[in-house]
Order: sequence, then C-alpha cells, then structure tokens
Amino acid sequence: MQIPRAFFCVLLAGAGAAPPAAQTPAGCYHFDRPLGSSASGALERHDSTFYTLELLPDSTVSLPALQSSYRRAQYAHASRWRIQGDTLVVRISTGLVGWDLALVPRERRWVGTARYLSDAIGGPPIVVPVHAAAESCLRFRR
Repeated sequence: MQIPRAFFCVLLAGAGAAPPAAQTPAGCYHFDRPLGSSASGALERHDSTFYTLELLPDSTVSLPALQSSYRRAQYAHASRWRIQGDTLVVRISTGLVGWDLALVPRERRWVGTARYLSDAIGGPPIVVPVHAAAESCLRFRR
C-alpha cells in the first residue's frame, strides 16, 4: 500500500517525530523489545540502552543511551536507515550482529518486523514483531 507523502508527513508530525514540512523520520524511537546483540533479547531485557534508536538526518542510526564511546562507534559504522516506498528500513548493526527492521506507520507508531543479523552460519532466520513510538531525544544529550 502506497501512502501519500503528505499524509505520511502529517502522521509523523502527529507522533512528534518530524515537523509537517520534513521528509524524514529523523528522531528518537522507543521499541517494545531490545535491539542489542542477542537474538532473544534476554541479555538486554533489563537494559534500557537497547530499546531506543535515534534516526539522524544524515541517514545514520545511533543508540543514544549507549554510554561506551567504543560501542557507539561500532554501531555508527554499520547502521543506516532509508525510506523505501511506504516502509522505513533500518539496519542497526556492529558489523557482526544486529537487526534489519522493516516498519510502516500505524496509528502514530511504527509497526513491523526485525530480522536478527549475525556473522554465525546456521539455523533459520530469526524474525520478530516490533513496535516503536516516537520519544524525545533530549534526555540522551550529553
């Protein structure tokens, strides 16, 4: 389903994600599951660091709550976002592990799937449902 660009921008503006004139979903988003280095999320379940992504205007992605500058650099190197039709496609990755997200706007949120990425070979792909809502990036500013 193709969503008209004007509707898409108004939808994002209503969620606090972007002003009406913007053509970008840049901003911070809180997910309903951790998007860290484990496929199950068990390692990160109690660590809020891996629940929030920041989509930057230059199409890069960061984990704004990540304290380690080394780990932030790992993710910054291999993480990007783009709009493809009506879908927001996000890769959050260290280059060894991460997630590919495919999200569409639904009722002031992003809804879709996350596919686990790993440099290990074997087993079927791990794909999980995800939901995200816009949140303020201010609390992450250093």
